[in-house]
Amino acid sequence: MTLSWRTKLIQSGARTPQGFKSLSVPTYRGSTTVFENAAAVADTWNHEEAPYPYGLFGTPTTLELAARIAELEKGNHTFLTPGGQAGITLIYLALVKAGDHVLLPDNVYGPHRDFAEDMLRGLGIEVDFYDP
Repeated sequence: MTLSWRTKLIQSGARTPQGFKSLSVPTYRGSTTVFENAAAVADTWNHEEAPYPYGLFGTPTTLELAARIAELEKGNHTFLTPGGQAGITLIYLALVKAGDHVLLPDNVYGPHRDFAEDMLRGLGIEVDFYDP
């Protein structure tokens, strides 16, 4: 049976790492994690190997949210960022390189403009602004 997106909002079939499935996902702190012993500490992005080593790699809360968004959008993965500027930066760093050219509207979000003028140009990426 195929569930509508409305049903999936409250009855998700998304798969998250073992031990984190919850009807109402609690909020997990990203800075405070507890391990059984020092040997259990692992610094990895592989959530099947070490599901919750530190918030930088995702908490059960963010992993559940990402899995549910991917399910609703029919995707394999979802990347979550802490804010819009981080999302913008992630796209640039993934897709552009020295010698590329970026064209932005002149009224772009201030921090976005600063990033383009300072960081992108510093990486050898040409940046121009146009009157929208």
